[in-house]
Amino acid sequence: MVAAMQAGHDAEASAAIARFTKYRDLFGQDLAAVRQELAHLTQVEAAESASMHSTAWRPWAG
Repeated sequence: MVAAMQAGHDAEASAAIARFTKYRDLFGQDLAAVRQELAHLTQVEAAESASMHSTAWRPWAG
């Protein structure tokens, strides 16, 4: 659909959007929620990893 729009094929892009519309409710909101949850978990785990790294026991650090 994006390629059709970029190429200036408006009728083809409109047809692609119309075909997707019946699946939008099935996938749209659910996938957005999954992406948001994954982003949140990634952020939490990155912060935890950084915290563990900064407080790790380092005998050479004195």
